Parts: sequence; structure tokens; C-alpha cells
Amino acid sequence: MIIVKKNNVSLILIIWIFLLLYYPPILNVNMLHIVAVISYLYLIKNYKYFLKIGGFNKAAKEMLLLLAISIYMIIICTAGEGSVLGFVGFMELLIEVIPSSFAIAIYMKKRNYTKEDYIVILLMVGTIQGIISLISFLVPDFQSIIIHRAIIYGFDSEKYSSFLNRRYFGVAYNLVTYVTVVQSFFSVLTMRYFINKRKKYILMTPFLLFSAIVNGRSSIIIIIIGIFLLICEEVKKANGESLIKIICMTLFFLFLLIIGIKKIEFISPRTFIWLTDGIKEIFLFFTKLDMQGSYFSTLLNWNKFIPEGINLFFGVGELSIGGNTFGVSSDIGYINYLWFGGAILFVLLHWFYIDIIYQIHKTSNKTIRFSAVFFLLICFIYNIKMPVFLLNECSIMIIMMYVVTIIL
Repeated sequence: MIIVKKNNVSLILIIWIFLLLYYPPILNVNMLHIVAVISYLYLIKNYKYFLKIGGFNKAAKEMLLLLAISIYMIIICTAGEGSVLGFVGFMELLIEVIPSSFAIAIYMKKRNYTKEDYIVILLMVGTIQGIISLISFLVPDFQSIIIHRAIIYGFDSEKYSSFLNRRYFGVAYNLVTYVTVVQSFFSVLTMRYFINKRKKYILMTPFLLFSAIVNGRSSIIIIIIGIFLLICEEVKKANGESLIKIICMTLFFLFLLIIGIKKIEFISPRTFIWLTDGIKEIFLFFTKLDMQGSYFSTLLNWNKFIPEGINLFFGVGELSIGGNTFGVSSDIGYINYLWFGGAILFVLLHWFYIDIIYQIHKTSNKTIRFSAVFFLLICFIYNIKMPVFLLNECSIMIIMMYVVTIIL
């Protein structure tokens, strides 16, 4: 394959990473369980090699911290008002996502893949998601099949039926929330590669941009932040040629956005209305012309949603998404952490993810360092909208990147 340094990119590896990262609801059982079983079998088969390279020793501190978070949430969920199963997501990260990431890392190491190859394969995986998004957008019957499978899996029938011909174009567990962050992240990486004289990567960008924007309007903000970081990076290097490329690339992005939205207006009027309403809401928020009745208006009143007293420190074992037994309803990630496990969980989660990014940053090349810092930054930003540091595609992305980095 032209884009990757190695000529024998494994289809098995691409499918493996795709199913782990997006864990699509296409079967009646959680795809993470299936991927984990396959990964455990692979680890058992290669246990001697796993022990030889250090294996869990390289991530012992981080796994112990995640175990501590899981045990703490077992106690809080058992003693609090929430479901005793509230801690399951952390346990899945610990006993399914981390081992699966180790299996993928060992598979790559035995075949002499590099960290750079890993990033390129991630972009290929994201592009496949983008192509699926485009097909499901252009072929309504295909989208209908995907949504029907999600409903059979257990997703809310009324909510997901309303997505028909409007959004949910693609196949992933959290397609309209966290996947848009991942796809936006991939989009910016392809732009960075293009700036650094790897022109073929720009062919991936339209598919990634499409799948990001058509499923989540907040992706526009993330992409703009990414472009700003690219500008800062090139200004620091005083690279005039690259700055010109960034300007051209930004204009290209705006061109695709305008043309794409115009095309969407004719193909899917419901999606067009949803997109343009969101863009107007974002514009009005940042220009401070109007915030009344918008999602952004809740940000100005965030202090009204946080728990009080002892609940502020320990939480109640409940999230506030969709409302909790205390009458608080907020999607804001930071507020959800406080209700779920209080200030203690808040600190532990941020410690865990910041430490992971730090470990990646100090042992990697410029591309992966940029990737790690940028992804953590957009996760912090997206926490304003949704709780990122739980079981979802963003957390899986960070953990998998960390494990693969330390092994390779």
C-alpha cells in the first residue's frame, strides 16, 4: 500500500482495531466482549513473547490506578443512589480494552510495525468509517438497516428512529457523540501529514470530515481548533511554505464545508436543517448575540448543577445525563463526574488520562506527541458537552494509543 511504509498491511489488524475502537452494535452482544475474547486467546498463544517484552510491567501503574477507580466506583455505586452496575464501564476498560490493546500491540511488534505505522493504520480505519458514513448517507436503506440493528441491540427505538435521514450515518456505538471527536481528530492528522509533504493523505480528509460533521456539529469547533494548533506549530518553526499550505488547506476545508452543506440540502433536507441550526447556535454563542434557549446557555449556569455537601466529594453513583434522582439534568462531563463519584473521581480520572498522555509524549516522535496532546486537549474541550472519561470511543482511543506506544 502506497500510504504505509510497510507493504503488507494486515486486513486482520485493520478489522481488529476498527471493532475495538468503534465497537459497533451490529450483533446482539457487545462487540467489546467478542474482541476481548479473541485478544485473550491471542495473548495466551503468545504469552512467552508477552512476558519477554515486559508486558503488563510497562503499564502496571496505570492499570493499578484504573483498578483503584473501579473499586472506588463499586463502593460508591453500591452505597449511593445509582445503579450498582455503574462501575461496569471502568471494569470493561480494565479487563477488555487494555488487554485487547496489548494484543494488537504485540501483533504489530512481532511484524515490525512502527509507531508511525500505527498512526497511519488508525487513519485508514477512520477513513473506512468515513466511507461507511457516506454510503449510509447516500443509500437510506443501508442507514435504515444500521439503525434497525442498533435498535435490536437495545438502543432506544424512538430516539434512533428519529435519526433516519437526519444523522447517525455510519456504524459505531456512540456514533453521534464521541465518534465525531475521533473522526475530527483523524481529519486534523491527515491535514498535518499533508503539510509535512505527504500529499496522498489529503485524499482521506473529505471522508473523515464528512463522517465527523454530518454526525456531530461540534466537530466543526474541534477541527477549527486543530487547524489553529497546526498554524501555531508552523509559526514556531517559522516555516512560511507550510503556513501557505495551511491557508490553502483551510480554504479547502471551508470550500468542502460550504459545497457539502449545499449538496446535503438537496439530498437530505432534515440533515441540512439540523446542521445549519447548529452552526447558527455556535455562531450566536461566540458572538454573544443570543444564547437564550440554546445548549450553550446552560454553560453560564453550570454552578446550579453541581452537587453540594458530602456529595460534592464522594458523589452519589449517578450520572446527571438525562436527569438523576436529585432532579439534576446536565450533559456536561465535568458535572457528571462530580455526581458520579465526586471530587475524588474527578481527580482520579484526570490523573489517569493526563499520566497516559505524559507517558506517550515523553517516549514518542513529533507526530505522536502532537497527536496525544491534541487529542487530550479536544477531550477536555468536549467534556463541556459530554463526559469523555468513561467507556467510549475517545477513552478507547487514548488507552489503545498508550499501550501500543509503550510496546512498540
